[in-house]
Amino acid sequence: MALLAPTAMSSKRSHMKNNPNADLWLSRIGFGLILCYCFLASILFSYFAQIHLSLSFLPFPIFVGEIVMFISLALLGLISKDGLFNRRTIILLGLYFGWVMVRALVDYHHDGPLAARNAALFYYPIFAVFAYVFYQKARVSRNFLMSLAFLASGILFFKQMILWYWWTYLMLLVIAVWNAKTFPWRWLGLIFLAAILLLGKEYFYQGARAHVVGVLGSIIFLGLYFGTLFSKHRNYVPLCGLLVTFFIFILGYFVFAEHNAFSSLTSLKRLVDKYNEIDKRYQSMQGSYVPKKLSVHLYNPKKLEYTFLSAPSVVPLPSVTDSDTFYLAMPDLENHQAAAPGHVVPVNISKQILHSEIIQKRTLAVDENNIVFRLFIWRDMARELIEKKAWWGFSFGHPQRSKSLEVLDWAKSEWRRDGWIAPHNSFFHIIYRAGILGVFLIIVLFSLMAKLTKDFLSLESVEGGLLVSALVYWLILSNFFVILEFPYNAIVFWTLFGVACVYRDEIKKQL
Repeated sequence: MALLAPTAMSSKRSHMKNNPNADLWLSRIGFGLILCYCFLASILFSYFAQIHLSLSFLPFPIFVGEIVMFISLALLGLISKDGLFNRRTIILLGLYFGWVMVRALVDYHHDGPLAARNAALFYYPIFAVFAYVFYQKARVSRNFLMSLAFLASGILFFKQMILWYWWTYLMLLVIAVWNAKTFPWRWLGLIFLAAILLLGKEYFYQGARAHVVGVLGSIIFLGLYFGTLFSKHRNYVPLCGLLVTFFIFILGYFVFAEHNAFSSLTSLKRLVDKYNEIDKRYQSMQGSYVPKKLSVHLYNPKKLEYTFLSAPSVVPLPSVTDSDTFYLAMPDLENHQAAAPGHVVPVNISKQILHSEIIQKRTLAVDENNIVFRLFIWRDMARELIEKKAWWGFSFGHPQRSKSLEVLDWAKSEWRRDGWIAPHNSFFHIIYRAGILGVFLIIVLFSLMAKLTKDFLSLESVEGGLLVSALVYWLILSNFFVILEFPYNAIVFWTLFGVACVYRDEIKKQL
């Protein structure tokens, strides 16, 4: 009997894994859980992401994103994955995530809990695997997905989502309208879409500069994608219409774009002069620089209070003596204000967080300083990699610091509080942590994006082009923020990537 027990147990597990009905509901639970996370992140941002469990035997909290990941891992283990991945893909995924886990554990042992935070940059791609498996197995009906897209459009209409999610929601709504086959759904979708575009046209041209650049880049991608589709069939009428639409959109930048933000992106000579000016100041000050001993913290638990309904709070900022070097880093957001010497600047916290009012009227000097701020961080990262010969990157637990910012005393509220500074570029951060391997991982990511685009083009898929444009937006944003590190951005991106891969494979099966 003892010899039969393991066989019986194994048979029971095998039956569970090969039960299509169990796979269906487990996948629906997993996919629904991830969708709920993405939805709540899009309206609550870091406030939702900071919900966590504190366990007495762990020196760091377990955040809601990781809780969703652990539950999804458990569900993935129970679901049959026969036919979903070939042997080569399984080996590559195993090697990659095995390397991430071993590296995170070793670096945690040597350098502490910060290793767990930075490891997230490399383990969040597992959500693409979750989405790929769950979405295929869940067999979610197209009508149900369309209903979700139309409900989500209500968030677009009332402008209650975080700015970074606007383009993704818009693309999902356009896909839903395109797929609407019945008369009421099609017209309802067109009315919603027209209202959103007319009432929210400022989202194309205003807001954070990274968002504006992201939208512009995504629209250029769509122009190239659909231009290729139309020219393939020699459909010159829609091709001309596409060119006219693109011209009108570009013209809108000169009419509607916030002047200072637009000038800071287009006046290259002025920006170079600003960089050289501040760099000279840095060179004159660095001789007396002595690195401060700082304690390293995992994250900033102090939250700003805000509400959707009450009047926005006004927070006074400290007085400063040099408006050119003044920088205030709000948690996770680009929120930099300049003050005249001896004056206090009121900051509308609720509008900055919720982006219900996305017009940010800042001086041109402040906009340019924010660009120089990032350039200095990236310069210091490159210098540190070269000086320390860290060809395979720094430990996940190594606190990244910027000598330039510390000499100039920029963003001191951030690096003095945490003991490190955010890199403000996910791709540079990958290289900083993984070195040569990081360069290879970036090449792999863009190769996968190129293949996805090429496949959708060969399949002549309108929806595929729209899905990839949403991914393009997030990748452009990753050049200016830590998009792939933070769960409220990274989980959305990788989930969308997994869904796009499933959609491509489903179209191929139908041919």
